Amino acid sequence: MNSKFDLIETQWLADNLDQVVILDGSWYLPNQKRNPVKEFEKSHIPGSQFFDIDLISDKSNSLPHMIPDSQTFENHMDKLGIKNSDQVIIYDGIGLQSAARVWWTFKLFGHTKVGILNGGFPKWLYENLPVQKTINTRSRTNYKSKFNKKLVRNYQQVFDNIISKKEQVIDARSNGRFLGIEPEPRENIESGHIPGSLNLPFQELISDTNKTLKGLEEIEEIFKDKGITFEKPIVTTCGSGITASILAFCLHLIGYMNYSVYDGSWTEWGTFKNHPSIRKN
Repeated sequence: MNSKFDLIETQWLADNLDQVVILDGSWYLPNQKRNPVKEFEKSHIPGSQFFDIDLISDKSNSLPHMIPDSQTFENHMDKLGIKNSDQVIIYDGIGLQSAARVWWTFKLFGHTKVGILNGGFPKWLYENLPVQKTINTRSRTNYKSKFNKKLVRNYQQVFDNIISKKEQVIDARSNGRFLGIEPEPRENIESGHIPGSLNLPFQELISDTNKTLKGLEEIEEIFKDKGITFEKPIVTTCGSGITASILAFCLHLIGYMNYSVYDGSWTEWGTFKNHPSIRKN
C-alpha cells in the first residue's frame, strides 16, 4: 500500500531532518562521467549517508549491482545504523535515476517505511536548502530483513514469459536502445528488446523543468497510452535494473502493486548467446 511518505517534498524534509534516515543513492553510468562517492563527500543533505549500489550487491556475480543475499543486505544496514522501524528517505544527484533502485531494494528486503525525495539533490540545491560535508555515522544496529521474492524476476522467468505471456514486460530504456538503433552504454552488448515487451522510457514520467515526477493521474495515463493494462502483472526492465525501478516506483505510487523488476535486465539478457531479441531492421 502506498502512503504519504512514498514521495517526499524538499521543504518537508528540510523541516524534518532529524526525524528520518536519509540516504544518498546516487549511481551513474560510465558515460555520465560522474563519481557519486566524491560528489557525496563534497556536498550532501545534512545527516545523510551514502548507499553504495555497487557495493551493496552480489559481488560473486559478474553482472553489475545484482541484488545481494539477505545476510549481506543486513550487514550493510547494520553498518549504516538503520533499524527496521526507521523511516528512510532516498535521493540521488540526477533528480530521479538511481534513488528508485535503492527504494526497490529496501522494499525487496521487507522495509516498508521508505520513500524518495521528489526532485532529488538538484531541487534541494536549487531551493538553497542546507548542505554539509561532514561524513555522518550512526550506531550499529541489528537489522532483520524479510525477502519478498514477488518483487523480483530472473532471466529464466522472463524467458518463460515470452511463451506464457502471463506478465507484461515494460522496458524503461530509450526508444532508440529498445529498437536497436542506438548503442548500449556498455561494451559488447547489442541493443534491442525482449520479444513481446513494451517501451516506456522513464524520462517520460519526469518533469523537464525541475526533475520532479509528473502528477499521478498523468503517470497513469502515460502507462495506459503505451498499451499497458493494469489487469495483468507487470515486470519492469531496463539496462541493468536501475531505471526499471523508476517504473516500479511509479506503479506503486498510483496504487498498482502487482509489479516486479527484472534484476539483470538487458545487461544480462544481451549477454546470453542466442538470446531471443528484436531489433528494428
